[in-house]
Amino acid sequence: MGRNGLTIYLAGKMGGLSDSEMKKWRNLLKSELEKYSDMANYKTNVVSPCDYFNFNEQRYQSEQEIMKFDLSLVKNSDIVIVNTNGLSSSIGSIIEVYEAWKNDIPVIAYDENGDYKTIHSWLKCCITRADSCVIDICEYIKDFYMR
Repeated sequence: MGRNGLTIYLAGKMGGLSDSEMKKWRNLLKSELEKYSDMANYKTNVVSPCDYFNFNEQRYQSEQEIMKFDLSLVKNSDIVIVNTNGLSSSIGSIIEVYEAWKNDIPVIAYDENGDYKTIHSWLKCCITRADSCVIDICEYIKDFYMR
Protein backbone atom coordinates (compact mmCIF):
# COMPACT_ATOMS: atom_id res chain seq x y z
CA MET A 1 0.00 0.00 0.00
CA GLY A 2 1.18 3.52 -0.61
CA ARG A 3 1.50 5.97 -3.45
CA ASN A 4 2.40 3.10 -5.77
CA GLY A 5 -1.18 1.98 -5.55
CA LEU A 6 -3.56 -0.42 -3.92
CA THR A 7 -4.25 -4.00 -4.94
CA ILE A 8 -7.66 -5.39 -4.01
CA TYR A 9 -8.47 -9.09 -4.40
CA LEU A 10 -12.12 -10.15 -4.87
CA ALA A 11 -12.73 -13.48 -3.13
CA GLY A 12 -15.94 -15.44 -3.19
CA LYS A 13 -17.64 -18.63 -4.18
CA MET A 14 -17.09 -19.79 -7.76
CA GLY A 15 -17.80 -23.53 -7.72
CA GLY A 16 -21.28 -24.45 -8.91
CA LEU A 17 -21.97 -20.95 -10.22
CA SER A 18 -22.40 -19.75 -13.79
CA ASP A 19 -19.87 -17.33 -15.26
CA SER A 20 -22.35 -14.49 -14.87
CA GLU A 21 -23.04 -15.37 -11.22
CA MET A 22 -19.30 -15.43 -10.47
CA LYS A 23 -18.62 -12.18 -12.29
CA LYS A 24 -21.69 -10.00 -11.65
CA TRP A 25 -20.83 -8.78 -8.14
CA ARG A 26 -17.10 -8.67 -8.94
CA ASN A 27 -17.67 -6.49 -12.01
CA LEU A 28 -19.93 -4.17 -10.01
CA LEU A 29 -17.38 -3.78 -7.22
CA LYS A 30 -14.51 -3.34 -9.67
CA SER A 31 -16.39 -0.63 -11.55
CA GLU A 32 -17.26 1.27 -8.37
CA LEU A 33 -13.75 0.89 -6.91
CA GLU A 34 -12.31 2.32 -10.12
CA LYS A 35 -14.64 5.35 -9.82
CA TYR A 36 -13.56 5.94 -6.22
CA SER A 37 -9.93 5.46 -7.19
CA ASP A 38 -10.33 8.18 -9.84
CA MET A 39 -12.01 10.49 -7.30
CA ALA A 40 -9.12 10.01 -4.89
CA ASN A 41 -6.54 10.23 -7.68
CA TYR A 42 -5.15 6.94 -6.42
CA LYS A 43 -3.95 4.01 -8.49
CA THR A 44 -5.97 0.86 -7.76
CA ASN A 45 -5.65 -2.61 -9.24
CA VAL A 46 -8.71 -4.81 -8.67
CA VAL A 47 -7.92 -8.52 -9.06
CA SER A 48 -10.62 -11.04 -9.89
CA PRO A 49 -9.74 -14.75 -9.96
CA CYS A 50 -12.39 -15.09 -12.70
CA ASP A 51 -9.97 -13.29 -15.03
CA TYR A 52 -7.51 -16.18 -14.87
CA PHE A 53 -8.90 -19.68 -14.48
CA ASN A 54 -12.46 -20.72 -15.26
CA PHE A 55 -14.47 -23.91 -15.30
CA ASN A 56 -15.26 -23.83 -19.04
CA GLU A 57 -11.75 -23.75 -20.49
CA GLN A 58 -9.31 -25.97 -18.63
CA ARG A 59 -5.94 -24.25 -18.99
CA TYR A 60 -4.61 -25.70 -15.75
CA GLN A 61 -3.10 -29.07 -15.02
CA SER A 62 -4.12 -29.44 -11.38
CA GLU A 63 -6.23 -27.89 -8.65
CA GLN A 64 -2.98 -27.26 -6.76
CA GLU A 65 -1.85 -24.98 -9.59
CA ILE A 66 -5.00 -22.88 -9.21
CA MET A 67 -4.72 -22.82 -5.41
CA LYS A 68 -1.09 -21.65 -5.44
CA PHE A 69 -1.84 -19.03 -8.10
CA ASP A 70 -4.87 -17.61 -6.27
CA LEU A 71 -3.17 -17.62 -2.87
CA SER A 72 -0.21 -15.80 -4.38
CA LEU A 73 -2.61 -13.13 -5.63
CA VAL A 74 -4.13 -12.88 -2.14
CA LYS A 75 -0.71 -12.57 -0.45
CA ASN A 76 0.27 -9.79 -2.86
CA SER A 77 -2.91 -7.81 -2.20
CA ASP A 78 -3.42 -4.89 0.17
CA ILE A 79 -7.10 -5.66 0.81
CA VAL A 80 -9.33 -8.67 0.24
CA ILE A 81 -13.05 -8.21 -0.32
CA VAL A 82 -15.02 -11.42 0.16
CA ASN A 83 -18.63 -12.01 -0.82
CA THR A 84 -20.42 -13.74 2.06
CA ASN A 85 -23.02 -15.29 -0.27
CA GLY A 86 -22.15 -18.99 -0.27
CA LEU A 87 -18.95 -18.40 1.70
CA SER A 88 -19.55 -21.25 4.16
CA SER A 89 -19.61 -23.75 1.29
CA SER A 90 -16.58 -22.36 -0.54
CA ILE A 91 -13.41 -23.90 0.85
CA GLY A 92 -11.27 -21.89 -1.57
CA SER A 93 -12.71 -18.59 -0.38
CA ILE A 94 -12.38 -19.63 3.25
CA ILE A 95 -8.70 -20.43 2.72
CA GLU A 96 -8.19 -17.10 0.89
CA VAL A 97 -9.74 -15.21 3.83
CA TYR A 98 -7.58 -17.12 6.29
CA GLU A 99 -4.41 -16.51 4.27
CA ALA A 100 -5.20 -12.80 4.12
CA TRP A 101 -5.72 -12.75 7.89
CA LYS A 102 -2.46 -14.66 8.45
CA ASN A 103 -0.63 -12.08 6.33
CA ASP A 104 -2.20 -9.06 8.10
CA ILE A 105 -4.22 -8.13 5.03
CA PRO A 106 -7.57 -6.51 5.88
CA VAL A 107 -10.62 -8.50 4.80
CA ILE A 108 -13.86 -6.68 4.07
CA ALA A 109 -16.98 -8.81 3.81
CA TYR A 110 -19.50 -7.83 1.14
CA ASP A 111 -22.65 -8.98 2.91
CA GLU A 112 -25.44 -8.00 0.50
CA ASN A 113 -27.80 -10.79 1.60
CA GLY A 114 -27.07 -10.86 5.35
CA ASP A 115 -25.11 -14.13 5.24
CA TYR A 116 -22.38 -12.82 7.58
CA LYS A 117 -24.44 -13.75 10.64
CA THR A 118 -24.43 -17.43 9.58
CA ILE A 119 -20.71 -17.92 8.98
CA HIS A 120 -18.53 -19.70 11.53
CA SER A 121 -17.20 -17.55 14.38
CA TRP A 122 -13.60 -18.48 13.54
CA LEU A 123 -14.07 -17.14 10.04
CA LYS A 124 -15.62 -13.97 11.44
CA CYS A 125 -12.41 -13.49 13.44
CA CYS A 126 -10.54 -13.23 10.12
CA ILE A 127 -12.82 -10.49 8.76
CA THR A 128 -12.00 -6.86 9.52
CA ARG A 129 -15.48 -5.47 8.81
CA ALA A 130 -18.69 -6.32 7.00
CA ASP A 131 -20.82 -3.99 4.87
CA SER A 132 -23.96 -4.75 2.90
CA CYS A 133 -23.52 -2.00 0.32
CA VAL A 134 -20.92 -1.66 -2.45
CA ILE A 135 -20.90 2.13 -2.04
CA ASP A 136 -20.17 1.83 1.71
CA ILE A 137 -17.26 -0.51 0.98
CA CYS A 138 -15.85 1.84 -1.66
CA GLU A 139 -16.20 4.91 0.56
CA TYR A 140 -14.50 3.11 3.44
CA ILE A 141 -11.59 2.02 1.23
CA LYS A 142 -11.26 5.52 -0.24
CA ASP A 143 -11.30 7.20 3.17
CA PHE A 144 -8.94 4.80 4.92
CA TYR A 145 -6.67 3.26 2.26
CA MET A 146 -6.51 5.62 -0.72
CA ARG A 147 -4.33 8.18 1.04
